[in-house]
Amino acid sequence: MLSAAHFCVDFACAALYFGLFSNRTDWWTILLLYNACAFAAQLPIGIAADVWNHNRLLAVIGVALVLLGYAASGAPLPAAALAGIGNAAFHVGAGTDVLTHDGEKAGPLGLFVSPGAIGLYVGTVFAGFLVRNVWIVLLVLAACAALIQLSDRGSLMNASENARWEIGSAGSCTLPLLALVCVVALRSLLGTTTAFSAEGILPLIGVFCVAAGKASGGLIADWLGLRLTALISLGLSAVFVCIPNAWTHLAALLLFNMTMPLTLHAAALHLKSAKGFSFGLLTFALFLGLLPKLLQISIPDRSFLYAGMILLSLGLLLLGVRRIRL
Repeated sequence: MLSAAHFCVDFACAALYFGLFSNRTDWWTILLLYNACAFAAQLPIGIAADVWNHNRLLAVIGVALVLLGYAASGAPLPAAALAGIGNAAFHVGAGTDVLTHDGEKAGPLGLFVSPGAIGLYVGTVFAGFLVRNVWIVLLVLAACAALIQLSDRGSLMNASENARWEIGSAGSCTLPLLALVCVVALRSLLGTTTAFSAEGILPLIGVFCVAAGKASGGLIADWLGLRLTALISLGLSAVFVCIPNAWTHLAALLLFNMTMPLTLHAAALHLKSAKGFSFGLLTFALFLGLLPKLLQISIPDRSFLYAGMILLSLGLLLLGVRRIRL
């Protein structure tokens, strides 16, 4: 149910931005503000989540803030900030809930994160229709809150097991955590390049490759282990990205995104008593990888450069899973 809620939240946020603000002269400023709130804000929210310790309630509050973003749509900057913070709060609350209750496996985490890409795509494509029929989005968000409340994890107010952590607990795993941060930043950076575009093919196929990669990565990691899954997925991705063919690039895209649940799962295993912080830390890394694109800094279109970055990601990911019993 949390996976469906993830689709709903990203769907609503995409419809808000691309339906109401994309034609404004200050749309780039709005985009920067939204992404800073939606991604970077997950780090402080994650720390707060570990202290407050009511993850599902935090997720519902996130949905409510996205609704407030729609209510404030006449003022684009406050609306973007509300929707972005709401998106961040939902992701931290729901993601930490998954990490807490399914912390020994990566599969549920992959299934949770995977629908987001589809939600963003659908919300973007149908943005114009949705803002003209905004009641559809409001119903979707209401359904999203209901999905969270109806999840089979108990009361919204139940505290999770991730409370009361100390900053010093991260000391012994600082280097692996930094490696995982770099992996996520590189994945985010590469995701904005032409290497993983679906040029000449329906973009929807590329979106489903992203979602399928995230979903399958966690499931395969539970079967083969984090290290072997990383070696196979990133090794093949580096090979396929060098082949000048749209279909092999889509295969590389799918394989590359298999690392998302691996990195989140590994960080949570390093910080078992600070799952909100671990989730927010890696989402902050996503924002770091997006910054060049947001600042309109381009990366040279060189397949072997992309392959090198993928192999660098592999080395960093193997470092990131050190000291984890697999």
